[in-house]
Amino acid sequence: MIDYLKNKIHPLLRWSEKYTKTDMVYLTQGGFWLNLATVIGSFSSLALVYVFGNYLSPEIYGNYRYILSVYGLLTVITLTGFNAAVTRSVAKDNEGDMVRGLKIQILSSLFGSMVAFGASSYYLINSNITLATGLMIIGLVLPLMEPLDIYNSLLNGRRLFKISSLVSIAVQILVTIILITTVLLGGHIIPLLLAYFISYTGLRLLFFIIIKRTYQKNHQTSPDLIKTGFNFSVINILSNISGQIDKIILFQLAGAKELAMFSFAIAPAEQLKGLFKNLSSLLLPKFTTRNEKDLRKNLNKKVMLVGISALLISLAYIIFAPFLIKLFLPKYTDIILMSQIFSLSLVGVMVIPINSAMNSIPKIKALYVSNILSPVVNIIMVITLIPLFGLWGAILARAFGRIINIIGTYLVFEVVKD
Repeated sequence: MIDYLKNKIHPLLRWSEKYTKTDMVYLTQGGFWLNLATVIGSFSSLALVYVFGNYLSPEIYGNYRYILSVYGLLTVITLTGFNAAVTRSVAKDNEGDMVRGLKIQILSSLFGSMVAFGASSYYLINSNITLATGLMIIGLVLPLMEPLDIYNSLLNGRRLFKISSLVSIAVQILVTIILITTVLLGGHIIPLLLAYFISYTGLRLLFFIIIKRTYQKNHQTSPDLIKTGFNFSVINILSNISGQIDKIILFQLAGAKELAMFSFAIAPAEQLKGLFKNLSSLLLPKFTTRNEKDLRKNLNKKVMLVGISALLISLAYIIFAPFLIKLFLPKYTDIILMSQIFSLSLVGVMVIPINSAMNSIPKIKALYVSNILSPVVNIIMVITLIPLFGLWGAILARAFGRIINIIGTYLVFEVVKD
């Protein structure tokens, strides 16, 4: 039966390539496993949203989200651009760069730990035990939790999407079970933070060891890794900051309850956005083997295909949002309208093919300009709109930022030359 379906679907995919100008067989084969992991991850996240929304107070959940946002901000120091650099390097058969990238990220993350310990001391002096403890935990796990995720770069670079997806599924399910159990056993914030950070760190360490022993087939290294990794990391700094600054400012100005509402309002669209996140992992190894002229031929069609798909998903969510939120988050019905409006920002995923093209060439100057302009605009809107409009300001700032990012990224790709 399975072979019969494959024989029927394969010609259909090849036929569709006339219109999509994309290797649909490759995209479907790799995308199946990556999208399976994404779907299961989305269900896991939605299960957590339901449990957090119904079994935690807004104040506890708001503080929890704030501490995770601080962690996200500090990952800037871990040089996360080395993940993409290692993927690019492994695609060219330099698999020894995975360990090189890990060592560099661990060393750089020690500075992030120092910042976390300093902030923890500040909150301790000011008698805020919750935030002091949370930042102390961050300082302890930061040198391992984020860098160890680099095993995905080896798997993606070798196009082992099935293995990558199965590992991701295992991690998501186990962490979700641990967090839900922790909430149901009491829902106190410190045990919840410990459960989150320790489970992720432990599982990533376990899978890093397994994947290195099982799938690393050579120890070759690239002379370009460090330069490319640092370039990609610097490029990502403002983007990472802009991704967390709205939550941090909203918490500081409006409090934990408003941050909880904001997190629940954007959660559905963020999970739907996850359906597209694997495009980068699929496109980067494929694009790396092509020259710039070939990439440009059909790039616009790929961008439009992604945009239309995102818009249709967004419109479907807008229709069903009132029913879904009332059913799963009855204490947060005030977020229905803002969640619907924010879902339109899903079209921002149109930048994924463009960014993949710039990373694969690589167009370093264009990446620098693109990853400076859009985050700067977003940060300006955040620091302007949140003080004026509070929760609504945070929603609008993030939505407008993504729309502007589409325009800015496309113009930079076309105009800026290396």
